[in-house]
Amino acid sequence: MSSAYATQRKMTHDFRHHIAALSGMLQGGETQQAQDYLAALQEQQTERALMVNTHNSAIDAVLNYEKHDYIFFCARPEFDGYHNFAKTLREHNKNARAYSDELNRRKIK
Repeated sequence: MSSAYATQRKMTHDFRHHIAALSGMLQGGETQQAQDYLAALQEQQTERALMVNTHNSAIDAVLNYEKHDYIFFCARPEFDGYHNFAKTLREHNKNARAYSDELNRRKIK
């Protein structure tokens, strides 16, 4: 969930920057430049739901659910607390093998 929070913080930062840029253009009478800037932002915008931050990671995970086609997940061999997700058993077995190999390399049973 920490990556989701970092993403939300970045989006908030970017949003404030865009508002300031648009405000500056409009105050300077640069209406066409502001319209062009806004059009570019609209093209870049993807469908995103607002992230909910209740400060409870389990509740946040449910409320910020994203639809996906993943069936499998496996801890990452980097041991960074994240997971690799897979849509097929073949992909999952590859991820599981990499994780198992790392466990063996670290002599973790």
